[in-house]
Amino acid sequence: MIPQPTPSLVINYYYLWQHEAKAGWENGTKNRPCVIIATTPVGKATSVIVAPITHTKPNINLAVPIPPKVMAHLGMDDAPSYIICTEVNEFIWPGFDLTPLQGDAEKFVYGFLPPRLFNDTKEKIIGFKKWNQLQVVSRNE
Repeated sequence: MIPQPTPSLVINYYYLWQHEAKAGWENGTKNRPCVIIATTPVGKATSVIVAPITHTKPNINLAVPIPPKVMAHLGMDDAPSYIICTEVNEFIWPGFDLTPLQGDAEKFVYGFLPPRLFNDTKEKIIGFKKWNQLQVVSRNE
């Protein structure tokens, strides 16, 4: 069942990286966990902004590490993971790229980030936006 989009919800989504979009790609190459950062009503629809989660260790100033305890709570693997805060995808919910979790065709979400971790992530993203360093890939076309 597709849930209501709610900030701090971690979804399974085919994220399109900024470098892929610049190369002319229209679709992400793999589904990955992404955090819903914000939602905005658009008529009868909802616009959603998501940030990707990756195992690839970034410059720590560009991301928020996810503690192992949170990874376990979300039912994700135990490899170190990071929420990238320098780029986001924006799309109308649920879009074409929301996908079920592996092994469960009815489940699209991992769960919610704890409030403190979500607030740290959101504040870091807001900071990059304030300094015009946030890259937004619109997936609405």
